Amino acid sequence: MAGCETTAYRDDSRPDTVDRVSATVEIPTSRPPRGARGGLRFVPGLVVCAAAVVVGLGVHHLAAGVSPLIVAIVLGIVLTNVVDLPESVAPGITLAAKRLLRLGIVFLGLKLALSDIVGLGAPMLVVVVCVVTAGILGTVLMGRWMGMRPAQALLIGCGF
Repeated sequence: MAGCETTAYRDDSRPDTVDRVSATVEIPTSRPPRGARGGLRFVPGLVVCAAAVVVGLGVHHLAAGVSPLIVAIVLGIVLTNVVDLPESVAPGITLAAKRLLRLGIVFLGLKLALSDIVGLGAPMLVVVVCVVTAGILGTVLMGRWMGMRPAQALLIGCGF
Protein backbone atom coordinates (compact mmCIF):
# COMPACT_ATOMS: atom_id res chain seq x y z
CA MET A 1 0.00 0.00 0.00
CA ALA A 2 1.12 3.50 -0.73
CA GLY A 3 0.42 6.33 1.67
CA CYS A 4 -0.36 9.99 1.25
CA GLU A 5 0.29 12.31 4.20
CA THR A 6 -0.93 15.88 4.64
CA THR A 7 0.31 18.21 7.36
CA ALA A 8 -0.81 21.77 8.20
CA TYR A 9 0.79 24.19 10.72
CA ARG A 10 -0.68 27.13 12.60
CA ASP A 11 -0.10 30.66 11.41
CA ASP A 12 0.14 32.97 14.49
CA SER A 13 -1.09 35.94 12.50
CA ARG A 14 -4.43 34.21 11.87
CA PRO A 15 -6.39 33.07 14.95
CA ASP A 16 -8.73 30.79 12.98
CA THR A 17 -6.01 28.33 11.96
CA VAL A 18 -5.27 24.99 13.60
CA ASP A 19 -2.04 24.09 15.42
CA ARG A 20 -1.33 20.98 13.40
CA VAL A 21 -3.43 18.63 11.32
CA SER A 22 -2.09 15.38 10.02
CA ALA A 23 -3.91 12.79 7.96
CA THR A 24 -2.66 9.62 6.35
CA VAL A 25 -4.62 7.85 3.65
CA GLU A 26 -3.67 4.32 2.63
CA ILE A 27 -4.11 3.67 -1.08
CA PRO A 28 -4.14 0.04 -2.23
CA THR A 29 -1.52 -0.54 -4.91
CA SER A 30 -2.50 -4.07 -5.84
CA ARG A 31 -5.74 -5.95 -6.32
CA PRO A 32 -6.73 -8.78 -3.99
CA PRO A 33 -6.02 -12.30 -5.24
CA ARG A 34 -8.45 -13.56 -7.88
CA GLY A 35 -9.83 -16.38 -5.73
CA ALA A 36 -10.63 -14.03 -2.84
CA ARG A 37 -13.15 -12.02 -4.82
CA GLY A 38 -13.66 -14.23 -7.85
CA GLY A 39 -16.02 -16.99 -8.79
CA LEU A 40 -16.28 -18.77 -5.45
CA ARG A 41 -18.69 -16.18 -4.07
CA PHE A 42 -21.23 -17.17 -6.75
CA VAL A 43 -21.25 -20.87 -5.87
CA PRO A 44 -23.89 -20.92 -3.05
CA GLY A 45 -26.44 -18.96 -5.07
CA LEU A 46 -25.77 -20.95 -8.22
CA VAL A 47 -26.31 -24.17 -6.25
CA VAL A 48 -29.73 -22.88 -5.14
CA CYS A 49 -30.54 -21.97 -8.75
CA ALA A 50 -29.33 -25.38 -9.96
CA ALA A 51 -31.68 -27.02 -7.46
CA ALA A 52 -34.54 -24.97 -8.94
CA VAL A 53 -33.52 -26.14 -12.41
CA VAL A 54 -33.53 -29.79 -11.26
CA VAL A 55 -37.02 -29.33 -9.83
CA GLY A 56 -38.11 -27.66 -13.09
CA LEU A 57 -36.74 -30.56 -15.13
CA GLY A 58 -38.48 -33.04 -12.79
CA VAL A 59 -41.82 -31.29 -13.23
CA HIS A 60 -41.26 -31.22 -17.00
CA HIS A 61 -40.55 -34.95 -16.93
CA LEU A 62 -43.85 -35.56 -15.10
CA ALA A 63 -45.87 -33.09 -17.21
CA ALA A 64 -44.27 -32.83 -20.66
CA GLY A 65 -46.15 -29.66 -21.64
CA VAL A 66 -44.69 -27.59 -18.79
CA SER A 67 -41.52 -25.63 -19.52
CA PRO A 68 -38.70 -26.31 -17.02
CA LEU A 69 -37.59 -22.68 -17.35
CA ILE A 70 -41.01 -21.40 -16.32
CA VAL A 71 -41.15 -23.83 -13.39
CA ALA A 72 -37.68 -22.72 -12.22
CA ILE A 73 -38.66 -19.03 -12.47
CA VAL A 74 -41.91 -19.55 -10.53
CA LEU A 75 -40.07 -21.63 -7.92
CA GLY A 76 -37.48 -18.85 -7.55
CA ILE A 77 -40.20 -16.23 -7.10
CA VAL A 78 -41.98 -18.31 -4.47
CA LEU A 79 -38.72 -19.22 -2.67
CA THR A 80 -37.47 -15.64 -2.39
CA ASN A 81 -40.82 -14.40 -1.08
CA VAL A 82 -41.49 -17.21 1.39
CA VAL A 83 -38.06 -18.29 2.70
CA ASP A 84 -35.45 -16.03 4.32
CA LEU A 85 -32.36 -16.83 2.23
CA PRO A 86 -28.86 -16.22 3.66
CA GLU A 87 -26.77 -13.35 2.27
CA SER A 88 -24.18 -15.79 0.91
CA VAL A 89 -26.54 -16.85 -1.90
CA ALA A 90 -27.19 -13.29 -3.13
CA PRO A 91 -24.25 -12.94 -5.59
CA GLY A 92 -25.00 -16.24 -7.32
CA ILE A 93 -28.73 -15.58 -7.54
CA THR A 94 -28.03 -12.10 -8.93
CA LEU A 95 -25.70 -13.59 -11.55
CA ALA A 96 -28.33 -16.17 -12.48
CA ALA A 97 -31.11 -13.57 -12.61
CA LYS A 98 -29.20 -10.99 -14.63
CA ARG A 99 -27.06 -13.08 -16.98
CA LEU A 100 -28.15 -16.70 -17.04
CA LEU A 101 -31.90 -16.01 -17.10
CA ARG A 102 -31.51 -13.71 -20.09
CA LEU A 103 -29.43 -16.34 -21.83
CA GLY A 104 -32.09 -18.98 -21.09
CA ILE A 105 -34.84 -16.76 -22.46
CA VAL A 106 -32.82 -16.14 -25.63
CA PHE A 107 -32.30 -19.88 -26.07
CA LEU A 108 -35.99 -20.55 -25.44
CA GLY A 109 -36.98 -17.98 -28.06
CA LEU A 110 -34.36 -19.30 -30.43
CA LYS A 111 -35.71 -22.83 -30.03
CA LEU A 112 -39.24 -21.72 -30.82
CA ALA A 113 -38.22 -19.52 -33.74
CA LEU A 114 -35.84 -22.03 -35.30
CA SER A 115 -38.35 -24.87 -35.24
CA ASP A 116 -40.86 -22.62 -37.04
CA ILE A 117 -38.31 -21.34 -39.55
CA VAL A 118 -36.90 -24.79 -40.37
CA GLY A 119 -40.42 -25.92 -41.19
CA LEU A 120 -40.74 -23.10 -43.74
CA GLY A 121 -37.54 -23.96 -45.64
CA ALA A 122 -34.24 -22.35 -46.63
CA PRO A 123 -35.65 -19.49 -48.80
CA MET A 124 -37.69 -18.26 -45.85
CA LEU A 125 -34.55 -18.35 -43.67
CA VAL A 126 -32.93 -15.81 -46.03
CA VAL A 127 -36.02 -13.60 -45.77
CA VAL A 128 -36.02 -13.81 -41.96
CA VAL A 129 -32.30 -12.94 -41.76
CA CYS A 130 -32.83 -9.96 -44.08
CA VAL A 131 -35.85 -8.67 -42.14
CA VAL A 132 -34.12 -9.01 -38.75
CA THR A 133 -30.94 -7.36 -40.06
CA ALA A 134 -32.92 -4.50 -41.60
CA GLY A 135 -34.85 -4.01 -38.36
CA ILE A 136 -31.71 -3.85 -36.23
CA LEU A 137 -29.84 -1.58 -38.66
CA GLY A 138 -32.89 0.67 -39.02
CA THR A 139 -33.18 1.02 -35.26
CA VAL A 140 -29.46 1.78 -34.89
CA LEU A 141 -29.63 4.42 -37.63
CA MET A 142 -32.76 5.97 -36.14
CA GLY A 143 -31.07 6.00 -32.74
CA ARG A 144 -28.03 7.77 -34.24
CA TRP A 145 -30.36 10.30 -35.90
CA MET A 146 -32.04 10.91 -32.51
CA GLY A 147 -28.68 11.38 -30.76
CA MET A 148 -28.72 8.16 -28.75
CA ARG A 149 -25.58 6.30 -27.71
CA PRO A 150 -24.82 3.52 -30.24
CA ALA A 151 -24.87 0.80 -27.56
CA GLN A 152 -28.30 1.90 -26.33
CA ALA A 153 -29.71 2.00 -29.87
CA LEU A 154 -28.32 -1.50 -30.53
CA LEU A 155 -29.92 -2.84 -27.34
CA ILE A 156 -33.26 -1.38 -28.34
CA GLY A 157 -32.87 -2.79 -31.86
CA CYS A 158 -32.21 -6.27 -30.47
CA GLY A 159 -35.20 -6.06 -28.15
CA PHE A 160 -33.45 -5.89 -24.77
